[in-house]
Amino acid sequence: MNLWFDHETPDLRVESIHTHDVLRIIPLRRGPIAVRIPHWLDASRTRVEPANLEHRVVGSYLRFSELAPHQPITLHAKLTKRELVLKYRTRDIRVRLRGNAVEAMDSFGTNFTYLDEFTD
Repeated sequence: MNLWFDHETPDLRVESIHTHDVLRIIPLRRGPIAVRIPHWLDASRTRVEPANLEHRVVGSYLRFSELAPHQPITLHAKLTKRELVLKYRTRDIRVRLRGNAVEAMDSFGTNFTYLDEFTD
């Protein structure tokens, strides 16, 4: 599983940490699951429930072996806030992220924006 967004496939259902308090993964079929650990997340500070569920970090993935169908996995993680600058032609556009989601962005006074204005 690479994206931390709400979605459902024939194999699993994901409740995103962006829309819920935690990341919850519900396998719909028996088998292993690998969850990508985003670069902004400190895996050592992520709590997994159930606590006795066997898992390991391999590269940038948290791997679970042979999960039973409908046995939810819950990851308690903190969505890190960070800022970056996008360079577009002659502009530097400041962006504030919370996890993978954009919270605010410079709009340069335009009227049709979908995000909050970036403020210091």
